[in-house]
Amino acid sequence: MPKIRGHSLEAHRAETARRVFEAFVRLVAEHGYAAVSMADIAREAAVGRTSLYNHFRDKEDILLAYAMDETSRYVADLEQAMAEAETPLERLRIYVREYLRLADSFHFGLGPEVYAVLSPEAGRQIHEHIRVVEDVLRRTLRDAAEAGQIPEQDPEVVVPLVHAALQGRRLPTGPGSEQALSTVEAFVLRALGAD
Repeated sequence: MPKIRGHSLEAHRAETARRVFEAFVRLVAEHGYAAVSMADIAREAAVGRTSLYNHFRDKEDILLAYAMDETSRYVADLEQAMAEAETPLERLRIYVREYLRLADSFHFGLGPEVYAVLSPEAGRQIHEHIRVVEDVLRRTLRDAAEAGQIPEQDPEVVVPLVHAALQGRRLPTGPGSEQALSTVEAFVLRALGAD
């Protein structure tokens, strides 16, 4: 009988998933998605292959579960940070800062190599995870426009532009970090038409 990690079956499943996700990310970063097998993931995660298949059908299933887990945690952290804001404009400011801060904590964008080999259904599911994050910004933009803090604009056009300005940027550290962060924040808010 396999060893149960944790005090319950639910805790065991969560721990197994955590170990598998960590192993998956490490292996894909080191060897590329195509070169990684289910046996490699089981070995790296220190779980039996049978146990791995009891939790995940295949590598694509691991990728989708990992993306769902990361997205759920990311959105929860983002919305928690934005919850204290008194105005939609303040939520936009927090969104910019948290997007940069949280980007260092979450492993998004496994790269074009991974997305190129996904089935069409898996590609659609990955896109849905991205939309969940974008929806936070869409709602905030609508609220800010309704409050008269930014002009009315099409969120389907504006959201990708905001994310393009933020993607690839890392939260600055050291002397001048607050000034750099304020500059990015001001740039995005000016682009959105905020005073």
